[in-house]
Amino acid sequence: MITDRTNRSKLLKNTPLFTIQTATSYHQLFRSSPAVSLIIDPDTRAIVDANQSAVDFYGYSLDEFKNLKIFQINTAPPAEIYRLMAAVRSNYYRAIPFTHMLKDGTTRAVDVYSGPFLAEEKVLLVSIVIDVTAQKQAEAALEESRERLSLVVEGAKAGIWDLDLVSGEVYQDAQWAAMLGYEADEVAHDKAIWQNSWHPEDVPKIQAAMDKYLAGETDKYEIDYRLRAKDGTYRHILTYGKLSRDESNRPVRWTGANIDITDTKRTEQLYLESAKRLREYAETLSDASFVIDEEGRFLEVFGDHKLLPAPKEAMIGRMVKDVLSMNDAAFVLSEVNKALLTGKPQMNSHEFAIGSNKRHVHGRMVPLSYRVDGKRTVAVTVTDTTEQRRTEQILQRTYELRQISDLMSDIIAGRANSASIPYLSGKIGFDLMQPSFTMKILSDRFICNDAGTSDVQKFKDEMIFLLNEEEPGCLAWNGCEGIAVIAAASLGQAEIARRIADKLVTFHDGMAASIGISEINSGLDGLKISCQQALAAALAARCSNSTALLHYKDAGIFQLVPGLLATGATKDYVTRQIGPLIEYDLTRNTNYLVTLEELLKGTSVREVAEKQYLHPKTIVSRQKTIAKILDFRFEDYQRKLAIAMAIQLHKLGR
Repeated sequence: MITDRTNRSKLLKNTPLFTIQTATSYHQLFRSSPAVSLIIDPDTRAIVDANQSAVDFYGYSLDEFKNLKIFQINTAPPAEIYRLMAAVRSNYYRAIPFTHMLKDGTTRAVDVYSGPFLAEEKVLLVSIVIDVTAQKQAEAALEESRERLSLVVEGAKAGIWDLDLVSGEVYQDAQWAAMLGYEADEVAHDKAIWQNSWHPEDVPKIQAAMDKYLAGETDKYEIDYRLRAKDGTYRHILTYGKLSRDESNRPVRWTGANIDITDTKRTEQLYLESAKRLREYAETLSDASFVIDEEGRFLEVFGDHKLLPAPKEAMIGRMVKDVLSMNDAAFVLSEVNKALLTGKPQMNSHEFAIGSNKRHVHGRMVPLSYRVDGKRTVAVTVTDTTEQRRTEQILQRTYELRQISDLMSDIIAGRANSASIPYLSGKIGFDLMQPSFTMKILSDRFICNDAGTSDVQKFKDEMIFLLNEEEPGCLAWNGCEGIAVIAAASLGQAEIARRIADKLVTFHDGMAASIGISEINSGLDGLKISCQQALAAALAARCSNSTALLHYKDAGIFQLVPGLLATGATKDYVTRQIGPLIEYDLTRNTNYLVTLEELLKGTSVREVAEKQYLHPKTIVSRQKTIAKILDFRFEDYQRKLAIAMAIQLHKLGR
């Protein structure tokens, strides 16, 4: 305690006024301060008081603090602590760096601002503690980074640059200048010479990289670009950089290193060009090619992805047995071993499973003279012969199907007898004695208009081949009116007819076809009847505007058509029934025949008028004219039926 008035006056005289606080000020500034604050007795070294911020920071309660000595939280040597406290007691103010220990045993780097405090005639020390741990760690990390960069610079002969982001000044060392053919004093502090040397094509890339790094969007600055040298040529430069920031986290300094990678780039480009030429050459030799070592490992992969069981990148380095099926892998390894044992090329053909598809290939395996990791190697070239083989198979099968078509025509024409059924069934591959039904397919694609006869026949051959290949239990052949298909009754008429209709659309997008379905029959006579019924139903479907599939039982009056066609009387029949009206439309460019067809359907005058965009009175007038031209009454049911048949035959072109 200080009781001597003289000493007290001396202390007050030597101590600045802002360090002497009243009791009221003490509570206002100390207790509520957000800064960590401690009151220390310099005589006893005891912690007299602590504010709430100190309690939160150190982890001690207020009562625990009052039982602590300052050296219990300050890790500095006690003698150093005593010396500094004596200096502060004599009004010595400054930031003193210490390491303080928290209650949980962890340490924090702190700066302590301390000064004398007069309370009840006793000098105490008030200390404000600032946690600078993060700052110290950042400084240490920066120093470590600088050391690493120094090692990189020394080993890589890098050129150093240092940019002051506040003043805009830049420093570029002698190595930086030498990379571009300058003397050190030509570029040492010239920022413009760097920016003006950027290759025009690289400007957006450089600016974007700088902006992102300065904005904190990327955690490192690393970019390769081109700089123009003093002689006008461009050098490829790899740049690394690191920012220094102030206490407000604002970037203030940017330092980095440039490394000349021109030779590396040139070597890399030569390698890429050489590899590209080699790859292009390898890919022109065959559809796919490989280099495989004696253990069955893919070393190189070239060619068409259709022949590769996996992407090229995924195959390199993998074993054949891990990429191909067990049987395919065994075949390849066997051929590889043959080539290595004999020292001669091996040629072979094999069908491989590529995903869900099968591809037939012709391969050639040639032993190579070089080794990889001590292992012998083989070059494999593969040519896809799948389409070639399929074409050959189609041609062979088409020839067979044409023979079957001729045989079926003979059967339907009655040039076969029941005794030969077993023989005929064997020849065509279909049991003619089993219950079956026939379908007839009609389409404009089967008519020789603009397309030549050979093109139409080829189209029909391809469709017949498709149906025979993909519809088991059926037999398709070339009928004179279109394509005929006979199917076992057990397959289900509606189901298989719908499936065939879908296949036609798939085979030729937008193809319009009419399919007639017969009743179920058996034997040679049944086959003839089925063909007539299917034709009648197909003709009825063809004349309908909305039906592509039609069963014979729904063919109506068209059930009579095959008989008319057989007699060859259709043309005379059409002329006698509606010839005058056809002539009337041709000479006057009218469509009275269309109006007649609608009226024969029982459609009302009003409905016919709406369909043909005419006034009802016009339809009534046409009706009278038609009756006069054809000399018949619309009330005559039998004549109406005959005329309706003639119209349908006329539409069929018969």
